[in-house]
Amino acid sequence: MSEGAAPRAVRAPEKIFQALVEQSGDALLLLGAGGEILYASPSVERVTGYRPELLLGRELRALAHPEDEKVLAGAWRRCLERPGEPVPASFRYRHYDGSWRHAETVSVDHLADPELAAVVTSVRDVTERRLMESRLAFTDRIASVGSLAAGVAHEINNPLSYVISNLSYLAEALAGQPGLPDEVHSALREAAEGAERVRRIVRDIRAFSRPDDERHGPVDLKRVVEGAISLASNELRHRAKLVRDLGEGVLAWGNEARVGQVALNLLVNAAQAIARGSAAENEIRVSTRRVPEGVELTVRDTGSGMPPEVQARIFDPFFTTKPVGVGTGLGLFICQRIVAELRGSISVESEPGRGTTFRVVFPEAPAP
Repeated sequence: MSEGAAPRAVRAPEKIFQALVEQSGDALLLLGAGGEILYASPSVERVTGYRPELLLGRELRALAHPEDEKVLAGAWRRCLERPGEPVPASFRYRHYDGSWRHAETVSVDHLADPELAAVVTSVRDVTERRLMESRLAFTDRIASVGSLAAGVAHEINNPLSYVISNLSYLAEALAGQPGLPDEVHSALREAAEGAERVRRIVRDIRAFSRPDDERHGPVDLKRVVEGAISLASNELRHRAKLVRDLGEGVLAWGNEARVGQVALNLLVNAAQAIARGSAAENEIRVSTRRVPEGVELTVRDTGSGMPPEVQARIFDPFFTTKPVGVGTGLGLFICQRIVAELRGSISVESEPGRGTTFRVVFPEAPAP
């Protein structure tokens, strides 16, 4: 090959390098000895939302979540201790739009190199990957719990049948016995009612815990909502008075377990918006009806309500205003995904101090 035909990569390495940097999917940073950003590649705006000039002179850890600043400090320390060796780190950072996102970095110390004298750091946004991992883990846990619950419900159902049958037999046998105190008949009635309630709970658990049953068909909203109310009763009873307005024969087209999961999530969410011990002053109203777009499920509470900036983010994954250990920030996100998969819609109206209303519209089941 003649000298004039040398590859362009040899003749113009700086242009090739510049093109690689500018077109990289990762943001590339040069950090000074104090951790300040000396250079940010154009791709930093695509990754973090910040224009490169807005980052110059700032420390990378200034963008990190307060709980993750020590992660970056440790990575920086290891980087300086191991010049020339890549040091990875994973942390949450504040995107330019104000949201907290997940990032992974790899840093290499070249401070001792007189031609570079900087720490080279690549930054990759991995929020979507983390979200997918969390969804898979959450789905796996739900499937495991669902299978366990279905098995327990089945085991309870058999002896429960004997209890209900024998209580019925006793009630009939003692009905004609003279001289029995009223308390005996009352106790039998209460026992039968309690056993019947247990049977309804078992039925609801089995309906809500069939992760492998993805069949679609007509779903009776009233029956599904009643099942969700039964499962959420412990959360509801201490927080608000429950008002039902459930239309008869309101049939959605979808999967019963999925629709039930949406109803249960919204009921629990409404309950948790109200402080415990204030049931006398608060109300949760759940209603179903036909609307022009399909069939509608509405859950309205008189809880704390939400300001506009919170409403704008309630369907974001991992976003929650609940205390640590109370919410994962995935409940409403999953509701939105389920409703979208069923080709429906979900919306929210809220005002601080005046409560919140969630409206879900499902496709209506076709007439038989």
